[in-house]
Amino acid sequence: MEPFTRQALSIREVAELLGCSTGHVWNLAQRGELPSFRLGKRLFIPREAVERLFGREEAEW
Repeated sequence: MEPFTRQALSIREVAELLGCSTGHVWNLAQRGELPSFRLGKRLFIPREAVERLFGREEAEW
């Protein structure tokens, strides 16, 4: 693993990658269909979960 590689993405970043709205990503996370975690008031999606959506273990960002 490279040092300082981001291990989590914001809701907005995931929405851009998936080509959908931030509201849709938020709903997926709230329903537990997409793993997420909070840091303060912000919600993040683990990079690994997004990579699994695309069917690969390591995505090039």
